[in-house]
Amino acid sequence: MTHEMTDAMADNPCLYVGTYEKYNNGSLDGAWVDLTQFKDKDEFYDFIEKLHKDEHDPEFMFQDFQNFPEFLYSECELDERIFDWLALPDEQREYIAAYWDEIGQDDIDYIEEAFYGCYKDFNEFVYDSVDNCFSHIFKDHPTMETYFDYEAYGRDLTYDYNTADAKSGVFIYRKH
Repeated sequence: MTHEMTDAMADNPCLYVGTYEKYNNGSLDGAWVDLTQFKDKDEFYDFIEKLHKDEHDPEFMFQDFQNFPEFLYSECELDERIFDWLALPDEQREYIAAYWDEIGQDDIDYIEEAFYGCYKDFNEFVYDSVDNCFSHIFKDHPTMETYFDYEAYGRDLTYDYNTADAKSGVFIYRKH
């Protein structure tokens, strides 16, 4: 078995899978397993049983993980929601993982419904919201915009929206 992760796996959701028997006997013998190779939990467990076929009834130990939300990881069990998450396109995975890591562990459908978009920062979201809501008023009354308090409006929006860090800025989610 290999302790090394391949370059192809570097950005993928992976687990390092060993067994408690090997660990208790002083060995970290196991392998990095790319979770994107499996459609469901059963397929994954079939694979790791073959990986540790040298043991009669292996008790799997997930000794490390990478590139997926931490709450889906456990040393002795893999949360099967990970396969629902893995079935999504990369863009959706990113904003769902950010929500899980920074806001809460709601189900995927809830998060998809709440997702509003990705912005450079919260201020860009505030200005975009004002533009979407009031541009027709400002167009008809140009001086009115000079009286608009963007900062106060932004504070009010924080009561209705959650944020999570994104690679390119901030994800915005409506609160339900």
